[in-house]
Amino acid sequence: TSPSAAGSPSAPPAAPPAPPPPSPTDTVTGSPPPTTAAAPAAAVVGADCSPAGSTATTADGSTAYCETLQGTDSTIWSLTQGDIPSPTVTTAPTDEPLPAEEEPPVRVCMQQTDMTRRECRRSIRESNGLPPL
Repeated sequence: TSPSAAGSPSAPPAAPPAPPPPSPTDTVTGSPPPTTAAAPAAAVVGADCSPAGSTATTADGSTAYCETLQGTDSTIWSLTQGDIPSPTVTTAPTDEPLPAEEEPPVRVCMQQTDMTRRECRRSIRESNGLPPL
């Protein structure tokens, strides 16, 4: 009977391995990263933002600044701090004209990111919650 008594004390030590289920609690603690998944609403250069002066991170990890586009009351994400000068990048003669409110932000995006006009417009519209084209 002694050996079985020794076997019984062995069973309780088996119970301590049960504490690993608190690891799922660690997994629950790990659940907040999906909340971080909401953060990947990364700033898109040229997209609307507010308030002016705030900062965010772009998809590639660059810092974006919510700044005013010169000559407008619009605030958009930019890779540079301070008022955003009118973009100097030109578009191809074959490019369709964009609505007046879309053209400057798209050009800022093109100038600061080297993305194509189409890529910029699509990214900005998506970020601004507009339907895809």
